[in-house]
Amino acid sequence: MDVEISDHDFSVNPNPSNGEVSLIIPTSDEMYTVNIFDLTGKPVNSFQTKSGSRLNLLLPAGVYIVSLTGSKGTLTKKLIVH
Repeated sequence: MDVEISDHDFSVNPNPSNGEVSLIIPTSDEMYTVNIFDLTGKPVNSFQTKSGSRLNLLLPAGVYIVSLTGSKGTLTKKLIVH
């Protein structure tokens, strides 16, 4: 079952962060691809995860773009790490 990804279903918390970040992924029967880029577009991390997941990431200080891609589209969030 494909579920439309909506902005309120995907969150990056806390934002700004001290480096420990939780990603909250929409609930469905789908796998999602998460890509994290720095502001130059360089990939920092990429992985697939099941929907409904809460993931914890440790990132160094900087500004990042977090991208969530599923069968119905892609959402991006800006993340600031102090």
